[in-house]
Amino acid sequence: EMATVEHNGVSYNVVMVDVYAFFDCDGITSVTVSEGVEALYGSAFRSCSGLTSVTLPATIDTIGTYVFFDCEALRNVNIQRVTPPRCAGIAFYELPLDQCTLTVPNGATEAYGVVAPWSSFGTIVEAIYDVTIAAIANYEQRGTVEGEGVYPMGTTVTLTAEPAEGYFFACWQDGDTLNPRAVTATPGAYYVAHFFAYRHDTVHVVDSIM
Repeated sequence: EMATVEHNGVSYNVVMVDVYAFFDCDGITSVTVSEGVEALYGSAFRSCSGLTSVTLPATIDTIGTYVFFDCEALRNVNIQRVTPPRCAGIAFYELPLDQCTLTVPNGATEAYGVVAPWSSFGTIVEAIYDVTIAAIANYEQRGTVEGEGVYPMGTTVTLTAEPAEGYFFACWQDGDTLNPRAVTATPGAYYVAHFFAYRHDTVHVVDSIM
């Protein structure tokens, strides 16, 4: 679930954890970084001496210097990103990585095993992470879409747009006209089927989907 914060009545998506955000918070024992966060900046969790496990989302792209420095109890890092994120060589400075376990998505062991500092983890294991595919019609009364749901990340899923009587399927929100359509289960996957009425909407279809 996407992390949000509210300021002056406005809600904002959290996309990063800033420098020294949780520095020396020795009461933290585990951390799950929410989906949507793209970066952990320098020393974000530095000196969290009670921290034993960390879970990072598929959206994580950057891990800065000393992010987990002096997290002496940290032994388990779970990361849901298929390709290794950019990570400073000293993000885990002075941590005995050869005694730590890195859990990666199914099929990602080879990718992590050749890139530092991930390759320094003593154990790399795989896990199957579930993600949600959302698929809806542009207007509820115009049709339905079959195939939305929760699937293991990376699974190929078939979406089928079924128009109601008097309507026809034109395309998906990205312009793809295949129906049924095969898609890959990825975090944040969202599809909208555009249905139009035969009599009233046909002349406007081109303008509406451009």
